Amino acid sequence: MNEPTAKRMFELLEQVHTSRSAATLATAHAKHRALRMPEGGDINKHLAEYEQILGEIRTLGGQISEEQLAWGALLSLPQSWKPTVNQIANRRQGAMTYQNIRADLLLEAEFNKAFETSTKSTEDGAKA
Repeated sequence: MNEPTAKRMFELLEQVHTSRSAATLATAHAKHRALRMPEGGDINKHLAEYEQILGEIRTLGGQISEEQLAWGALLSLPQSWKPTVNQIANRRQGAMTYQNIRADLLLEAEFNKAFETSTKSTEDGAKA
C-alpha cells in the first residue's frame, strides 16, 4: 500500500473491517432466518442453536425486536408443531417475547414427553 499518512491507513483498515463486519452480520441474520428444527428434533438443542445465532447477531451489533425473536422461534419449528404454534400465538397476543415463547415451548415438550411415557406404560401394562 502506498498511502501517505497513518490517518489514511487507519481509514482504509476501518473500511475493510466495517465491510467484513457487515458481511458477517448479514450471514448471521441469514442463519437466523434459515434455521429449522427437523421433524422429531430436540427442542432444547434447537433453542440452544437459535440462541447461539442470536448471540452472534448481538455481538456483531445487530438488533432484532422481541416480537421478531418470538416469531422467529415459532416459525423455525416443523409442521408437527403447528397446532402448538397456533395455540401459543393466540394465547400470547400482546405478550410475544422470546422468553415467554421459549417457556411455552419447553413446557409443551415436557408435557408431550410425559404423555408419551404415560401412554407407553399403559400400553405395556395392558399387554401383560
